Amino acid sequence: MTPLIFPPPCPKRRSNLPATAVDTLTIKVSPPSPPPPTPLLVVSPNSLQCEPRYLIPNYPVGGNGGENGFQYLVDILGTKMYDVANESPLQLAPKLSQKLGVNVWLEREDLQPVFSFKLRGAYNMMVNLSQEQLERGVICSSAGNHAQGVACCHCDACYYTRD
Repeated sequence: MTPLIFPPPCPKRRSNLPATAVDTLTIKVSPPSPPPPTPLLVVSPNSLQCEPRYLIPNYPVGGNGGENGFQYLVDILGTKMYDVANESPLQLAPKLSQKLGVNVWLEREDLQPVFSFKLRGAYNMMVNLSQEQLERGVICSSAGNHAQGVACCHCDACYYTRD
């Protein structure tokens, strides 16, 4: 332990203690104990997009992650999402591109049947429900785009257009 020694108080300062009691003050401080060793986890940057405390292992290129990544791409391309959603175009945002110094492209989700991207999430939720859950019904406590997406997935309302 290293003692910390404080100098006597400044003579201009008044103290309630007699001068002999405040000549020096010594405090002994223990060094901080090292933290317990914890292994550093190597995780994928994609873990930032997951729920808290859920980590995706960082597979090396060409390892198990390559197969899983490819399968994920196959799953995305094979989804029935486009049964209810349109393939929306990209549009260059010239002012934003100029301000940021790079080309910024925006996906026109406002051209979807319910005028937003919420249709994708609602559809994904509905197709992942079990038959029993679907038979019990779905309640969506929203009056916005998500509710429209849920309703659209359950009826033919998806197929109307703005025209």
